[in-house]
Amino acid sequence: MLRKTLISFLSVMTICTVSATERPFMLWTPEEAAAIRERIENDPDAKRQLERTLSLSGELNGPVILEDMFRVYVMQDEGVAERELRALRNSMGRKPEPLTWDKDPATLEWNEGMPSAGDRHMRDERTEDALRYDVLYDRLTPGEHESVQKYFKTYIQFHLDGHPPRHPHFQYDRMSWLPNMHWPRPIGTHLQAVALGDEDLIRAMFNAEGGWKWYFDEYLGDQGFYMEEFGKFYSNTGSMIFWCEALENLGLGEMGYGYVSETGITMRSHLRANTLDLSLPAIDWGGGMPTFARLTHGDAKGSPFRDNEAPVQHTVVTGYLPNGSGGTRRVTQPRMNGPMAKMLVDFWFEAGHHRWPEDGYDFFLAALREPGEERFYPTLFFNLKPIDPNEVTPPLPTPSYVAKDRGFAFLRQDHSENYWMGPKPAAALQFSRYYVHYVHDPMTLMAYHAFNAPMVLNAWGTGRGYAGGNAWRDSVRGHSGVVVDNLQAQPVARGDDGTVGHRYRANLENALDVRFVAVRADGTYPGVAHERALVLAEHYMLDVTWLRNEDAETSRRYEWQVLSPMTAKAGEAWTETDALDGIALYEGSRFEDRIRNAPPAPSKVRELSAGEDTWSLRLNYALRSETPEGDAGHGGFVTRGVGMDVHMLGSGDTTVFHGIPPGGPTTAPPSLVLARREAPSTVFTALYAPFEGNEPVVTGFERLAETGEGIAVRVSGTLPDGSDFSDLVLLRYGDDHDEEITLANENGFSARFRDHAVVRLSEDGRPATGELLELMLP
Repeated sequence: MLRKTLISFLSVMTICTVSATERPFMLWTPEEAAAIRERIENDPDAKRQLERTLSLSGELNGPVILEDMFRVYVMQDEGVAERELRALRNSMGRKPEPLTWDKDPATLEWNEGMPSAGDRHMRDERTEDALRYDVLYDRLTPGEHESVQKYFKTYIQFHLDGHPPRHPHFQYDRMSWLPNMHWPRPIGTHLQAVALGDEDLIRAMFNAEGGWKWYFDEYLGDQGFYMEEFGKFYSNTGSMIFWCEALENLGLGEMGYGYVSETGITMRSHLRANTLDLSLPAIDWGGGMPTFARLTHGDAKGSPFRDNEAPVQHTVVTGYLPNGSGGTRRVTQPRMNGPMAKMLVDFWFEAGHHRWPEDGYDFFLAALREPGEERFYPTLFFNLKPIDPNEVTPPLPTPSYVAKDRGFAFLRQDHSENYWMGPKPAAALQFSRYYVHYVHDPMTLMAYHAFNAPMVLNAWGTGRGYAGGNAWRDSVRGHSGVVVDNLQAQPVARGDDGTVGHRYRANLENALDVRFVAVRADGTYPGVAHERALVLAEHYMLDVTWLRNEDAETSRRYEWQVLSPMTAKAGEAWTETDALDGIALYEGSRFEDRIRNAPPAPSKVRELSAGEDTWSLRLNYALRSETPEGDAGHGGFVTRGVGMDVHMLGSGDTTVFHGIPPGGPTTAPPSLVLARREAPSTVFTALYAPFEGNEPVVTGFERLAETGEGIAVRVSGTLPDGSDFSDLVLLRYGDDHDEEITLANENGFSARFRDHAVVRLSEDGRPATGELLELMLP
């Protein structure tokens, strides 16, 4: 029996039911289910897709609600229906668990250290029961309907009342609220309202504190970025898609896919922002299937590979290595995210392709296929057809951008659809902005990829698990940035406004296809002015860090460092040293006493006394096994001859170190490269020159002129076609970047400019970008 109207059971609210609605409607309408059955009966491809659809529980080793509902309604599996009906009946009479007292409920004394310590009720997601109620609706007795509706009403009212009792420090904001643990119950309660079909209740949840409207209006930033560390985005995305799809079928899509926030964010832009907009170009393993790594930071992050294992998660697409290991997980169920299995990227991209086929999600779905598969076979949840990789078109990537809310810049040298599979580089720079699950990593490189391989990693840790208090991972020591006086860096912007204390400069669209960004954030270290600038070009990236102590008479110890998955190839001038044994003992941390017991340190460290001379170090991928064919991760890079030269202009009395970061393998080890200076002020001018085929394109890097306010450098070399190239890069740093400056030398070079400029000296007409005013060359 199909009910034509649904009933509202909150007596305190006006009854306003959604009319003419047949059950079920949240996952599939009767017409959609019939169309899927027809394909299964008549289409051989659909039979193969059915196998994929019904294998989620096998991957999880436990039930997955979406698969079970498909079995019940589409496949009409009575055994599963009885099991799910028992689960729903067992939930009848359930009430939400209030926030548990951290100390003593008798005295109402709360733990002041961590307001989320008793937040289990925030993870109490009841989405599964909402979906069960919709699919099993006609199997319930009138009394059971009343029990379920009372149960759902209790959860809805609990949220609308502010879910008391409430820790005095709990609040919905960007800086203390953790959606991965704190939104499962609210988003599930949204779905309970949808399951009741009551428009008033749906709108009440939509407009509630911590509801859908607040999440999009107040929590998300920029084009829709998740404000916690990016690795936790997975927790609620599947349930958000359930909400949107159900509202479409109810005719209330303006509260789901159709909602546009006050800053222009939609579910469409939110999904893209946290997947495609964070994706680096494809990693080519030399076999298998490519990986699309994602920008990561915070305590939960991974690298595209670890030792000889398959690629780890925290990617957009986890490909397959030449040995066949790897593949993208489709479902997960961490305890911290509540009781429901979480749908992952396959489901998100199938939903995205179903709703917005022009957005290019089919390109990434095709990339999910296993080695040897000619087509990708999606599940039948959205009744998609198989996807042929020869018939998909890569989407245009979001061009390079500065995300001021979220606190980072992403530079993509290629803004065309060739970005995804092509060899051109991409890089990201993190600002001095706090985020939830912060690891004291401001002003660091989040990534640098070129020639379809990682050059610089966000971090290399000392093992897995929570990074907070870890002497290496919970500081710039475990990242690619600058450490001052062995202190733990602190964020300058700590509130909802990510622009506080920052000065930004950017030139992201120009005829030379070079991308420039600079950010200044004084106070990341006490008393130190700090600016970092990147110039990303096809064959190099210039990285300039300007540091100035407020007391011009007092020296500080500045240590610039970079972490790479590649192995350093140093000459005889480098000597063994133990000078880095204590560098993880950063001061000023609340974990200082604990970490001093067992401080991690780099191993196999070598040093070079560079003095005032320019120094260089080559990094290459090396085999982790005897042959490229047997190497799980590095073989393809070695075969292609992928590597990178690191150059730094001399300044002051510089000592350079390289070694294996803590936790790094000793076979084909990753590298920590560190340059140390002691002075009141300094400028680290570094150049990354990646190459393929063991022949570097960049062969020249020289300083033409430099003052305390700016620098002029020339980058030169030979392109793969044999032609020469030469770029002049001009950069002004410090207090008056927007005023004119002239840099000159005794050889007849002179350049007058503001802010920055790049001039392609090797091309006719010397095309330029930036604010070049006058140039004289010898």
